[in-house]
Amino acid sequence: MIILGITAFFHDSSASILRDGEVLFGIQEERLTKIKHDSSFPINAIKFCLNKTEINIKDIDVVVYYEKPLIKFDRIINSFISFAPKGFKHFKKVILEWSTKKLFIKKIITKKLSKLDNTQFRADILFSSHHLSHAALGYFTTDFTSSAILVIDAVGENATTSIFMGKRNKLKLLKEYAYPHSLGLLYSSFTQFLGFRVNSDEYKLMGLSGYGNKSSEETKKFIELIYSDIISIENEGNYFILNQDYFQFQFGESMIDINKFEFLFSLKQREETSQINQSHCNLALAIQTVLECLLIRLVEEVKLLSRSDNLIVVGGVALNTVAMGNIRKLKLFKNFSVPFAPGDSGTSIGALLAIWHLYLNNKERIKISPYLGNEFSNNEIKKYLIKNNIDFEYFDKFEDVIKFTCDVLTKAKIVAWFQNRSEFGERALGNRSILADPSIIYGKSRLNSQIKFRESFRPFAPSIIEEEALNYFEMGDSRYMQFVTKILPKYRCISDVNETSFENKVLIRTSKFASVTHVDYTSRLQTVSKKDNSKFWELLKKYEELSGSPILVNTSLNLKNQPIVEDIEDVFFTFNNSGIDYLIIENFIISK
Repeated sequence: MIILGITAFFHDSSASILRDGEVLFGIQEERLTKIKHDSSFPINAIKFCLNKTEINIKDIDVVVYYEKPLIKFDRIINSFISFAPKGFKHFKKVILEWSTKKLFIKKIITKKLSKLDNTQFRADILFSSHHLSHAALGYFTTDFTSSAILVIDAVGENATTSIFMGKRNKLKLLKEYAYPHSLGLLYSSFTQFLGFRVNSDEYKLMGLSGYGNKSSEETKKFIELIYSDIISIENEGNYFILNQDYFQFQFGESMIDINKFEFLFSLKQREETSQINQSHCNLALAIQTVLECLLIRLVEEVKLLSRSDNLIVVGGVALNTVAMGNIRKLKLFKNFSVPFAPGDSGTSIGALLAIWHLYLNNKERIKISPYLGNEFSNNEIKKYLIKNNIDFEYFDKFEDVIKFTCDVLTKAKIVAWFQNRSEFGERALGNRSILADPSIIYGKSRLNSQIKFRESFRPFAPSIIEEEALNYFEMGDSRYMQFVTKILPKYRCISDVNETSFENKVLIRTSKFASVTHVDYTSRLQTVSKKDNSKFWELLKKYEELSGSPILVNTSLNLKNQPIVEDIEDVFFTFNNSGIDYLIIENFIISK
């Protein structure tokens, strides 16, 4: 049985392929087109999956699309009708878009796949539902035989939050909350107001919240205003209502009524390129605080409904690693899991799993690694280097590659690390990574300004061998950078930064490992096991021998506004257009 999974037309398009119970390949369209968050039909990702598996179009048994477009279209039309005549200009644009492609997914899939080998594509085309695809990815990639699953995002077809119960190979919907009352849309609205891009930069808002002053009267006032004017809590149940007077996402291109937001918070909307001040940080902290309070109410409801010891959170809101870490700390559930691709890109895999387990009734779990993309042999790399007249050094033994890499890292050099198959999802997990010593003075500043070319306030993640995690951080077991946790007090350098200005907070050395410790002592941790990624684990282990610490900065191997690199040409473009000192690509060393 061969199943092709497809996600398309909204953001983060992707394709993945399953054969006889094994997910063989999966990739986001952006990795191949170099367009970040590419939403187009993932024809390049489909070609990639077919070429890598040597599967022909005629061999495919089932194609599954990640959601049900007709239900989504019905919700969109009803929204426009309820707000008419507002938004007529945007309505015309949306209708054109839907009438030319989004309504006719079966036709588009058949046409696109038929063109690939000049034959009529005849396999079955099935449709999962958006939140079911999320839930299937979350549940069927764990070892849990039963678990509660909480799906939270902007909106699927009509649901914004869904609670499922998984038992064995079945998923049952327990409860859902409907559009327009959405945690994802609420958070994205503040993302826009604070000058970041919706469906792209929510993680920047999360990072900025760390610079907010918890004890500030302004922060407290912002929180009070959000509760009094923006949302209201239902008397019965644990959800909330969005005050639509402040929002325009149901009928316009803007998420919010900017004038009303500005009047309410006595704060002008920030432009993307304008300076950030402390008020921006305090508002970011306010909405992060409200988000977490609402999430905690939801998680408590999930506990009451499911009576489960296990919780899985998935959907775009699960990418908020600060919230996920704080919820985990509550220990309402014995086990708490977030999958490696909780956002929409992961729904092509989730749709596969939904068909495999729920539709075809296969009971045996599929072991899925996040490393589902491209890889290159030493011979392929050597041919590229020779063809392009690139000087290199080659080591026969990979242990020598590791020793060389650790030697240069201890000398404050920055390394591009390109190994094995690329990661699926939003995060670099040790195969397409930029690595550095986390204790370098001004290391974060150098990485932001000379390597990534991005905002100075942005933090970096640490990777650590799993055996040592609890010797450095308050929490371990974060294989996919799903959780933010705090570094232990003994490594911190200062006690309180609340009274310091934003500009000064950015420069403060917060811990011994300053490059991976945010201003509030938190880190988006990756714990690395030898089983998950032996090369990266061996590198961290060797680095510990040389430096005394098993921690490295691990940030994605890409430049600002570009997707993570996928192939050899990508990595050389990044290497040549940044301040990276060394490129380690399999057994080859390239230096500047």
